[in-house]
Amino acid sequence: MVSIIENKATIEGTIKAIHENAGPQGYSQVEVALQKSTDVEGYPNLAKADEGSVITINVRPEQLKEEGIEEGSTLCTTVRKVFGQQYYMS
Repeated sequence: MVSIIENKATIEGTIKAIHENAGPQGYSQVEVALQKSTDVEGYPNLAKADEGSVITINVRPEQLKEEGIEEGSTLCTTVRKVFGQQYYMS
């Protein structure tokens, strides 16, 4: 059994692709070239290990519009890592 560590990080990266309704039920997936991550006070930063690679962030469809998420733009947001290079946007 895999144990999950409660974690958060503020990340910055370039949006490479958006896949609507491709994630878990009720989520879209956004591929981001992760450039840097910073700590969120009180939580471990598990995103640090993925800097320089492409990560997948699960995002609610309404967040795509609210956050102005578009291919080619920069994304700066808080995320939590669940496994591998999979994340959820807070």
